[in-house]
Amino acid sequence: GSDTAFPPMEFSDEEGGYMGFDVDLCTALAHKMGLKLAVISTAWDGIIPGLLGDRYDIIMSAMSITEERLEQINFTDAYLPGILAISAPVEAPVTSAEELAGKIVGVQVDTTGQFAVEEVQGVKEIKKYATILEAFMDMDAGRVECVVNDEPVNAYVIATNKSYTEKYANTGGIVTDNSYGYAIKKENTALMDAMNAAMKELRAEGVYQKILDKWGLTGN
Repeated sequence: GSDTAFPPMEFSDEEGGYMGFDVDLCTALAHKMGLKLAVISTAWDGIIPGLLGDRYDIIMSAMSITEERLEQINFTDAYLPGILAISAPVEAPVTSAEELAGKIVGVQVDTTGQFAVEEVQGVKEIKKYATILEAFMDMDAGRVECVVNDEPVNAYVIATNKSYTEKYANTGGIVTDNSYGYAIKKENTALMDAMNAAMKELRAEGVYQKILDKWGLTGN
């Protein structure tokens, strides 16, 4: 199960399939385990219920490991560090969490970006979107002053949209302790153990690093 509007982690290849860092890594994991990856595109706000309802076996969607989520589901070992970017117009940069005070901020609903902004005192308004791409479109339309979201995703969105590249940048950041993991139902411990073992092999073989390099990401 994957929210497939979150480049470079997972997004449409415009040919009916999906691509991205998570897709490449989970394809390699599945191959290592003697399985095949099937991606089920799922809205973020229903992604945990979908797992609990057996629509899919794992959540492959750049999901941060949090204490709240661990009450419902398990996670594999962390595979990427969690850093949030504050993306803003180059001419009106927002450089720190404190500078969010007084601002209208765009976030993707029910994400660590939203949760982090909710902790900041004095934010004028938090606008919540189904996808982060919608948040960027509203920033471009002048309806929000900045967007807070996972750093590699914001960087990719800005770099690959010609109309954004000159106008916007990751002008600040919020460091979090919430690394990414793949989510699995609590009772499915065999799958979790198998994925962790396969990931260790991919790291040892250099496959993990090659996928990081392909997508310009920093691993853990």
